[in-house]
Formats: sequence, C-alpha cells, structure tokens
Amino acid sequence: CLWFFFVHFNLSLYHTHQKVVFSALSFVLVVCRSLATGQISSRYFFPQKPMPWVKGREYCQSHFVDLAVLNTEEEYSALLSAIPTNNASFWLGLHKKSSGWEWTDGEQLRLTHWYNYNHEGHCVSLEAMFEEKDKLLARYCNEQHRVVCQADYIKLLTFTIHF
Repeated sequence: CLWFFFVHFNLSLYHTHQKVVFSALSFVLVVCRSLATGQISSRYFFPQKPMPWVKGREYCQSHFVDLAVLNTEEEYSALLSAIPTNNASFWLGLHKKSSGWEWTDGEQLRLTHWYNYNHEGHCVSLEAMFEEKDKLLARYCNEQHRVVCQADYIKLLTFTIHF
C-alpha cells in the first residue's frame, strides 16, 4: 500500500455543535491491510434499488466514481466473479453514441460479450442470470435495473464520522 503515502490526509479534530469530525489514519491502515489480505476484493458495488440508467449513473457518481467500466477481459471477469446475485440485471457504464458504443470514461467498446446484440436500446445491462459468459444486453435506458458502481480506492478512504 505504498500509494497511500501519496494521499494527503487531513488529521484534525474540532467541535461543531457537539459533533466531533475527524479523519483517522488508523482507518486507512485497516483498509490498506484489508486490501492487502484480500478482505476487500472488489472495487464494484451493487446498490439494491433498481433505477433507470441516468439515475443510476447519478447515484454512482455521487456515492462512488461512476457506473462500472469494463475496458479489459480482466475487468469483465473480475466483475462477473464479484456479482452478489445471479438473478438480476445491472446497468453498466456503456451507452450508444452516434460514433458507436462508448464507456462513460470515453473509451470505445472493445469487448464482444453480447448475449444477443440488438439495435433497440442505447444503454447496456449485464444479465447475471444468463448461464453463458456473454451477458451484455442493449436495453432502453428508462428501464429499471440495479446498477454496478465502480469505486476508486482513494475515494473509498475519504470519510467523515459524526458523533
């Protein structure tokens, strides 16, 4: 976890209307140890509430980083192994633009894991219930599905405790 040395930690303690707000280096060390021992194995999070693609993206951006982006086979496999249930559909950060399919990070789609490619929808879900390894499905963006949020470990370490 040497990369933690490059993160600025604000260690302060102050009172605001009987609330103590602080950042704790010990929490960072616990998370660092958990990452090293594999206790925090995923950078993907799966909120329970189904929502349309745009609302899902807003949720992920406000609580994590964004909807999940899968630019490599390794990322695709890691997400498949992290999915908490096999009976749901999950929005990914993939949507159709005039130039083709694009991830929310601006990268063009390179993976070819379409379950059944169609030209109907402009957003993409991962269908966990499908037996096949190819689980991507184009859908209408206003459909209600769960989301896969992608987190940045540094953002996960930003926290505030209120007493």
